[in-house]
Amino acid sequence: MACYIVRRALLEDSDTLARFMTLQAMETEGKTLVPETIALGVRGLFERPACGTYYVAVDGSDQIVAMIMIHYEMSLRGLVHWINSVYVDPAHRKQGIFTLLYRHVLDEARDATCLRLYVDLTNTSAQQVYRKLGMTNIEEGYDFYESDFHFPS
Repeated sequence: MACYIVRRALLEDSDTLARFMTLQAMETEGKTLVPETIALGVRGLFERPACGTYYVAVDGSDQIVAMIMIHYEMSLRGLVHWINSVYVDPAHRKQGIFTLLYRHVLDEARDATCLRLYVDLTNTSAQQVYRKLGMTNIEEGYDFYESDFHFPS
């Protein structure tokens, strides 16, 4: 088994992070993302570190093989760390890399009241992984809505 290290992502990693997010969206939801929009979003988090951070797993040659994005939310329960985007390069799957990322993020979340994520209802393999790590489905029964701030003229 190869040795992997988790580190905080750097601005120089932005292209890889954007590529991984694009691949993740296509793989898990069948969505094609606009590269320019993703690039802006990735850079935007680096410009606003109080909103969240990226972590990457690198192999022995310092090649990025996986990523996880965490963003922060203040709720009535206190500070929540949200796992927002996860991607592991297919050539490196089934080697415990997500578990390594998850444990790192969990360790970093000492100031939070919980660590949360949302998962597509049809992504049963991811759900199994999350349960194995001790996460529980809170089944709060919410739908998500948004306003994208692009108003018609």
